[in-house]
Amino acid sequence: MSAKPPTTTKDQLPLDQEAATMLADRGGATLSTSSRAGPRYDPGGRISLNADDSDDDDSGNETCDPAMRPTLATRLRAAIVRFFHEIGFLNMVKAPFDVRILLVQHFSRVFAFGTSTLIMTLYFNALGFPKTVTGLLETGALMGDLVISFVLSMFADTVGRRRIIRLSCLLMCASGVVFALSDNVYVLLVTCILGIVSPSGSEVGPFRAIEESTIAHLTPVSSRADVYSWYALIGRFGMALGTMFCGTLVQALQEKYEWSNIRAYKFAFIFYALMAFIMFIGSFMLSDECELELVRQRKIRNQEREAESVENSITERQEESNESVELLVDNTEEPEELSRRADDLENEQPKKRRGIREYLPKLTVDALKTLAILVPLIFLDSFGGGLAGNGWIAFYFKDRFGVKEGTLGRMFFFANLIAMGSALVSAAIARHIGLVQTMLVAHVPSSIALGLIPSAATFGLGRVLFFIRAGTHMMDQAPRQAFISSIVSKDERTNIMAIVSVVRTLSNSAGPTITGTFAGQGRIWISFVLAMSVKLMYDFGVMSFFLRRGVVRARS
Repeated sequence: MSAKPPTTTKDQLPLDQEAATMLADRGGATLSTSSRAGPRYDPGGRISLNADDSDDDDSGNETCDPAMRPTLATRLRAAIVRFFHEIGFLNMVKAPFDVRILLVQHFSRVFAFGTSTLIMTLYFNALGFPKTVTGLLETGALMGDLVISFVLSMFADTVGRRRIIRLSCLLMCASGVVFALSDNVYVLLVTCILGIVSPSGSEVGPFRAIEESTIAHLTPVSSRADVYSWYALIGRFGMALGTMFCGTLVQALQEKYEWSNIRAYKFAFIFYALMAFIMFIGSFMLSDECELELVRQRKIRNQEREAESVENSITERQEESNESVELLVDNTEEPEELSRRADDLENEQPKKRRGIREYLPKLTVDALKTLAILVPLIFLDSFGGGLAGNGWIAFYFKDRFGVKEGTLGRMFFFANLIAMGSALVSAAIARHIGLVQTMLVAHVPSSIALGLIPSAATFGLGRVLFFIRAGTHMMDQAPRQAFISSIVSKDERTNIMAIVSVVRTLSNSAGPTITGTFAGQGRIWISFVLAMSVKLMYDFGVMSFFLRRGVVRARS
């Protein structure tokens, strides 16, 4: 007689078991799981997630009853559950409400960035600015974002993450309004420096560092890579829709309503400002859980300190009042002196001064060592990306092959869809081969395809190379962010992410000026080849510092 197995509630089941139990209940079967993966079905009708378990001879299920076998629908439902688990969809759905709000915010932001990325270089060219001036304006936008991102991100955990997000949304909204109303080069330069606008298709502003750090402390380690993958996936989908929407809108305004290029571009920037304002409204849905625990603890300590100060002040006043009454009875002091002492006591207030050092981050020695390795590598990768940003890629195809904005928008849309698919499977690949290996496998072919785009003799061949680049470009994003978040502590995560973001923007900002100079000389192909070379150096650095030093199976 076999012992009865212990009862397990659904809340105690792992993700695979919980999902399979739900579907098994619907199909009239019971769950059987073990540590190995792969769906199978026992003769007794049990659904198992194991592919290679053998039947238990002692279980009494040696004979197979055909009536008890699971139906095709049950098998299909189990396969669907397995698929959604592999792509991380179940972990994303089970994420906290704040994480889902951040994903919606991320989608809205990159949708707006997609509109500015497609037309910003074309807008400056339509205004008659020299290509070198266009490069300087885009460099100014990235350099201004460097300062703004650094300052706002470093103070986010102490001032409040939600406050920084709202302020950044307002800066983004103001940038779109100025771009829509002015075509003066100096006004646009100031707006590029002080505002938030993306000229290259990359993330700008403090949003990404704050969101990634918040997601990291709201999600468990076991599901963090999956959430990051969907974060990147949703971002690419928003970028895809933004570029296609902008290209279609601009071409329709030009062809159907006979608007000029400049007028159509300005209308797109109005939409950019509108999306930023919608993000500002949506940020009020975030709860206190988004704030770092240190912020909540500091708020509690401040409230306790203020209550204690008030209580001490009341006690001191009562004691002084009792002393004054005794002095009046003894008639040892004059009334004028007693009045002066009472006024001094009333005007005396507890002094509380908070220096700026309390808001500054404190990094440990281990965090500084991690930065010493990450900063040079991120610098190389982002510098290569700045040399061949999406804005200059769109300019290259339009300048060489005469491609219209609508075609460019659709091309970027499908490229981002391909990037979405690659980002979707990146977490599953990382679970099987490791985070660092996934970064290398994806990044090397992406760099090579980018460098070969100028060698294409036709627009069709160039578009194929661009799609190959898009298909592998995003596969290393989620594993890289999960890897970085896994090697730093929770209290330092936002600061590390902010520094990495600043380094990324700093190195990326030098690219447009160099590319603009080469484009003005008719040799823009040099920028693409240089971008490929620098990115391959990044791959060699990752392999040397992380892969060969034993950080092989690091998982988030």
